[in-house]
Amino acid sequence: FAFYVYIGFYKCGLISTKGDIIVAPIYERIFVAAENRYFASNDSFWSLWDFKGKQVNHARYRYVSEYSEGYAIVEDTLEQQSIIDLKGRIKTRLSMTYYDWEPFSDGLALVSIATDSGKFKYGFIDTKGRLAIPLIYDYALDFVNGQARVKIGEEIFSIDRKGNKVIPIQKRQ
Repeated sequence: FAFYVYIGFYKCGLISTKGDIIVAPIYERIFVAAENRYFASNDSFWSLWDFKGKQVNHARYRYVSEYSEGYAIVEDTLEQQSIIDLKGRIKTRLSMTYYDWEPFSDGLALVSIATDSGKFKYGFIDTKGRLAIPLIYDYALDFVNGQARVKIGEEIFSIDRKGNKVIPIQKRQ
């Protein structure tokens, strides 16, 4: 496993827990994306690399998520959002443009859109990019052990992976 090391004027690389340099400190931004993969940037865009210093694909991304369950969500320079696999191959292009997204958890990724009123609505997509649970929640957290906490209005409750209400948690009076 690796972690950040910062050297000099905002340049960073990766160093192992044993102190071995994995990636020299040549990037402005860097983070471990998955086993033997990292996203790095020296400008406004991210690229995917392996720990041998080889660029995995030649795509450049505006935004990237961490890898989870073998997939990451990315947005390219043309603002097209996609799900990519560990080799950087596009698994599917997303049919909607989301304001934000989280890594996959229990096979679903939390996504949000901005509404006309400036508020956000949250829902979940599956690894094929399909909207698995509608964008109806005022707030939501990732799935853990098959359940996610969500909020609609003043009611907070848990849902299962199909969007069914499981446990009412609280309702403000």
